[in-house]
Amino acid sequence: MASLKTKINKGAVDDAEAPATGQAFIWDTEVKGYGLRVTSGGTKTFIVQKRIGGKDRRVTLGRYPEITAEAARKLAMTHIGEIASGNDPIAAKATEEVQAKTLREVIADYLDMGTVKASTAKDLQGTLNIHCAAWMNKPVTKITRDMVAKLHAKIGKEPNPKTGGTKMATANKVARYLKLLLNFTQEQYRTGDDLPIIASNATAVLKKRMYKVQRRTGHLEPHQIKSWWQATGDLQDSARDYLRTMLLTGLRSSEAISLKWADVDLEGRTFTVRDTKNGTDHTLPMGAWLTAMIAARPHHNEFVFSSERGRPTNRRGGIDKAAELSGLDIQKHDLRRTFLTVADAVDVPYYALKALVNHKSGSGGDVTAGYIQTSIERLRKPMQAVEDYILSAAGVTAGAEVVELREVLHGL
Repeated sequence: MASLKTKINKGAVDDAEAPATGQAFIWDTEVKGYGLRVTSGGTKTFIVQKRIGGKDRRVTLGRYPEITAEAARKLAMTHIGEIASGNDPIAAKATEEVQAKTLREVIADYLDMGTVKASTAKDLQGTLNIHCAAWMNKPVTKITRDMVAKLHAKIGKEPNPKTGGTKMATANKVARYLKLLLNFTQEQYRTGDDLPIIASNATAVLKKRMYKVQRRTGHLEPHQIKSWWQATGDLQDSARDYLRTMLLTGLRSSEAISLKWADVDLEGRTFTVRDTKNGTDHTLPMGAWLTAMIAARPHHNEFVFSSERGRPTNRRGGIDKAAELSGLDIQKHDLRRTFLTVADAVDVPYYALKALVNHKSGSGGDVTAGYIQTSIERLRKPMQAVEDYILSAAGVTAGAEVVELREVLHGL
């Protein structure tokens, strides 16, 4: 963090060079505490910095050239004069600035930390842009418990055409995102007196008001697999193969849609999923039929399930069309649930089943699970058994006997 001293005037500001990284400071030789901050991006901002109550206080006066060097000097002298009189205009200015933080700015600051996955960031922004549009330019300090309670109730009563019910799950999701952002606000933004800009989280009003949403348990029964499989055959090839891959592997939709050719080993009959929900790379064996299907796919770009139009972003249309053609209300996560149910039906061992779907082990007191390291080859036989069962039920191959499935729905 480089710094130097000179008289800050227009010439000095114009000549100030941006540092290679970080920021540099130029301090005025005549008005102590008056300075210019220059970032590596070339942004030049006038500031005042003084030590008050044993702490360095800094306040932004304005950005150049929106404010001139002389105007900034006069403003700095005014602030410094107030400090000499026993006031703390820097703390007051800092408090004023931080209390004006809008919901839109808080979202941007939170996502700029880079601690959330891209898919989560996209969902957070999309969800709040839809349901909190009127709040985006409102200071977060103005979001009250009453506002939160009314919004949650309003969303929860809206009809959901997909389920035939209401948007209770969406209302709860909005509440969770707001709670996350308001907790971030309490931790991140402080007044000039080093106090949080909000005393409490407004979403606390929902503690006993969150909707009890019945967990979805949808999955394909053995007699339904053939109808659904045939329905996917009428889809465009990339959507068809993407959906069938999820059924045959138990992948989450985001994992399947992001699968790259560089992570597919056709010779070794494995593939690796990156950026998974639990944060680890996940390598799995492929069954014989799936290997042949992927090998036959065209290479439009780096993504396996791309079409001629480019990289896929979602397959909402594909899953809905398959549901329409088959007459079965099957959503993307229902395919993962079906995979696990089939795996249980063909007696895949519990720890192998957890490894196949990349569920974490070793928590909740399950000490033994933390010591078990399942190799890819140990998973090949279970993966092939699940594939054989599904293909047999779909009428694609003869083989595995279709027996009554035992539902394995907990934890999906």
